[in-house]
Amino acid sequence: QRNAMKTWDVKHEGRDDADFKAELLKDPEVAQYISKEELEKICNLDFHFRNVDMRFKMCGIE
Repeated sequence: QRNAMKTWDVKHEGRDDADFKAELLKDPEVAQYISKEELEKICNLDFHFRNVDMRFKMCGIE
């Protein structure tokens, strides 16, 4: 949560250099539980959108 808040604060200062993934990568506590490779995979939008076309097709949207 603290990393999300750091990112939120930067955004609300009007800056455009907020980077949630970078904050997570710098956090030693996060590193205890998630490897850099796992975090890269989790933050990759391709991973999350990989089945969008199939989902649209299932809903009759093409």
